[in-house]
Amino acid sequence: MRRVRQSNDPISNRTVRREVSGAQPFTYTQAWTIDNCLASVVKSDVTGTMLATTTIGYDGDGVRVRKTDPSGTTLYVGDIEVLITGTTQVTTSYYAFGGAMVAMRSAAGGPLTYLHGDHLGSASLATNASGAKVSEQRYKPYGELRWSSAGAMPTDFGFTGQRTESSSYVGSLMDYVARSYSPALGRFVSADTIVPGAGNSQAYNRYMYVLGNPLGRVDPSGHCSGDRTDSKNRDAACWSALADVTSKLGYEPDLLHARDLDTIRQVLAWMWWGVSFMGDKWTGNNLVMAAATLQLVADRLFYKSPLFLMAAVGGPFAINKHTVATDGEIHADAGVNMWMPDTSTDVIKPMAYLAHEIGHRVDDTRGLSKSARWPSAEKYMIRETWESNGAGGWKLKESLNVATDQNTVSNYAMEKSGEDFAENFAYWVVGGAYGWVFPTGKLSSERKSAFWSFFP
Repeated sequence: MRRVRQSNDPISNRTVRREVSGAQPFTYTQAWTIDNCLASVVKSDVTGTMLATTTIGYDGDGVRVRKTDPSGTTLYVGDIEVLITGTTQVTTSYYAFGGAMVAMRSAAGGPLTYLHGDHLGSASLATNASGAKVSEQRYKPYGELRWSSAGAMPTDFGFTGQRTESSSYVGSLMDYVARSYSPALGRFVSADTIVPGAGNSQAYNRYMYVLGNPLGRVDPSGHCSGDRTDSKNRDAACWSALADVTSKLGYEPDLLHARDLDTIRQVLAWMWWGVSFMGDKWTGNNLVMAAATLQLVADRLFYKSPLFLMAAVGGPFAINKHTVATDGEIHADAGVNMWMPDTSTDVIKPMAYLAHEIGHRVDDTRGLSKSARWPSAEKYMIRETWESNGAGGWKLKESLNVATDQNTVSNYAMEKSGEDFAENFAYWVVGGAYGWVFPTGKLSSERKSAFWSFFP
């Protein structure tokens, strides 16, 4: 069993890992490049004696090109690896199909070895040209080796098809292209540069691996990496999804390529369901926030069904983005106006505004607020006041006292005709997801009962 302890630098890169493998403890001191790529790992024992040093070099795009450790220097050129030990050179060539590594050849003119993956793409079986088994191995959920045959796998590509570093020199560590990953910890050893899915609370743990679902998801690189035109690229699916979004928009959104595959596919899915993102150019940040909000609405109010949500809003609709010069904000129309900033450290506010506007579309389509079944605004709304948090976002200035203020009316809902239902809708969707103060009793029972009566 391997136990892990860690320390971080000021920008959240892991600088020290202390692992216990069996009964022997080791310390791994990690250094990082200016681009937050792993530059070196120094292995020491409990007395502080240095046992091994591994250094890694990258090209200008952050792609690994060299690694030096006690076994020698390995050069990486596309699908070819060259291990140089003294005057000896060993060349290993890999062959890919459909973005997956399927075969390898060690030494020029050597025989082909075929690599077989499981449902996650993990190298689990190697066979020779005759189909006979060479070696086999199995993995635990987060990538630790669970079982292996007597013969060692001929490749260092293992769990989900990613490169496993030498445990003799760096401990439990794998190269996931954009970041390094520890299967013993079940976490990355450096923080993600983005929040890859604002609608999922798991995404806010920036060390999280595949949102805590290692049995059903993979993370080929943390981002869309490599040459987008290379069909052998392990992130080919990510680039393909980005190309589909680009085709539908007519341009490539800024920084959407930095998102993970699942997040890009979520944006694309809502396009397929009939949501059009129109007007001024949408950034990747805009699209991810919008898609996450749409998903929250479907999940919380429409049985997790995009089909039911699209029926509730009357079918396909467009969100039209444009700049308002007077306040510097970015607005969008979803039947009525709302704002969405290009980039923001705040997530809740733009998502709340979009949920509010979706509420208007539901109300306009179904006529909920005009129905006698809808309880009056004077009794059941919430009061809240927002102010700047001084860091480009917002914070709640006035908290709701449930005991005394439960029936206080939202100023915005009372001053603006037709806003009552949309305010409730936004609180149900975003408020519940992000823990806003939100009263019990009448608002959560009578009003929600009235809402559900329109959607039997």
